[in-house]
Amino acid sequence: MSDDYNIGAIRRLLTAAFDSGELRIFCMDRPVLRPVVSQFGLGMGLDDMVGEVIDFCRTRLLWDEMLAAVKEERPAQYKRFEAELGGSGQTPPLRPQPTPPAATPAPGSKIRILFLAANPRDTDQLRLGDEVRAIDQALRMAEFRDRFDLEQQWAVRVSDLQGLLLRFKLHVVHFSGHGSTFSEIILENAQGNAQAVPEEALAGLFRVLKGNIRCVVLNACYSKVQARAIAREIECVVGMSKAITDVAAINFSASFYQALAYGESVRAAFELGCLQINMEGLGEEDTPKLKTKRGVNAAQLTLIGTA
Repeated sequence: MSDDYNIGAIRRLLTAAFDSGELRIFCMDRPVLRPVVSQFGLGMGLDDMVGEVIDFCRTRLLWDEMLAAVKEERPAQYKRFEAELGGSGQTPPLRPQPTPPAATPAPGSKIRILFLAANPRDTDQLRLGDEVRAIDQALRMAEFRDRFDLEQQWAVRVSDLQGLLLRFKLHVVHFSGHGSTFSEIILENAQGNAQAVPEEALAGLFRVLKGNIRCVVLNACYSKVQARAIAREIECVVGMSKAITDVAAINFSASFYQALAYGESVRAAFELGCLQINMEGLGEEDTPKLKTKRGVNAAQLTLIGTA
C-alpha cells in the first residue's frame, strides 16, 4: 500500500458499497461503522458520509474491520477493489502503523503561528483585520503569552505559499479568507484577483514542507474537505463545513488561540471555539470541524510542551 493507504481506491469502494438505498441498514448493522451514523447521522451527502467513514477508520486504525464488513456485504465491489490494488486475491495489509508526531516545542521555546490572509479585490470584503487583532489580543492576555509569536502575511498570492512555509519555522498555520464551494481556498494572483488552490495541491505542499507544523486552521467557507486532505500529513486541521460569517469566524479564532495559550489541548481549544460561537447566539457552532491524522488524539496534544 502507498503512504496514504490508497485512500482513492478505498473511497471508490465505499462509494460503490453505499450508493444503494440500503445505506442505513449497511451502516447500522456494522459495529465498526455504527459510531459514524450515531455521531453524524444520515442527513449528509454520500461523499461526506464516505469521507467520515474513512476518517473514522483511519484515526482508529480500523481499516481491516471496515474492509471485512464491505467484503461480506458487497463482495462484487470488494473484488474489484482487490483487483485495483494488484489482484493478489488476498486482503491487502491495510492497517497502518502510527508515524512519529512532529516535535513538541521544547520548554521555553517559541511557538510560531503564521496568519495568512487573502481577500482578492474581486471578492466580498471580509473582516480579516478584526480577526488577527482578536487572535493577537487573546494570545497577549493568556498565561503562556511569552511562548507565542504571531507572524502575519497579507494579500497572499499562490506563488507566495512555498516561500512562506520555507521562511518561517512554524507550528501553526492559520489561513483566513474565502473558500469555494469546491473546497478550495482562495488566494490572489499577480493582478490581485481570486485564484483557487486545488485541494490535492495544498495537501501536497504540506506533505513536502510540513516541518514542525502541528496544526492548520482553515478559517474559510467550505474548507472541511480540504482540511481532511491536509490531515493526512498534519496532526490536527480545522476546516469549515459550510459558509461561516465574519463574526463567527472571529469568535472561534479568538477562543481557539486563547485556549492554546493557556496550555489547553487542541481538542479542548476547538471545542471552546465552537462553544463561544454558541454562547454568542450565532447558530454556527456546528460549522467548524476538527480533522486529525491517523493515530493522533487531539485531546492529548498541546503546543506548549512540558512545563
